[in-house]
Amino acid sequence: MQAIERAYQTTLLKMPHLRGLLEPTQMATVEEAITHANAFIIYYRQSPAGLFIYHFHTYAFIPGYWVDEKVILPEFRGKHLAAIAQNKLCKKLAGNSKSNLLLGCIANGNIPSIRCAQAAGRIPILEYAFLTQDDIAE
Repeated sequence: MQAIERAYQTTLLKMPHLRGLLEPTQMATVEEAITHANAFIIYYRQSPAGLFIYHFHTYAFIPGYWVDEKVILPEFRGKHLAAIAQNKLCKKLAGNSKSNLLLGCIANGNIPSIRCAQAAGRIPILEYAFLTQDDIAE
């Protein structure tokens, strides 16, 4: 968790306009993801370089695997590790009976994450989506 916090602090120093838009994942979410095998550590040359957490959920009307957390430690950024991880996860999900969609919300000003998603072959489907509370009720 300290590594995740450090990664977020580095990001916010470089991109202060994202302050208030990005929050580190809560420890309970990390523990739940590990318990349900929905988390994996990203390695670079045998060193832990990041964390990826996802879960299956139908949000509004879209069922799929939603990205909860994608963080790369600052010293490993620029190596396309998150894009590679997303590609591998998409291949893993390809034969899944529930869904093969990998979905996520990225803040408009988070250019590195947008580029990462694009490098992984993902495309934006909505810039702004407006739903009522009833639409998103679980």
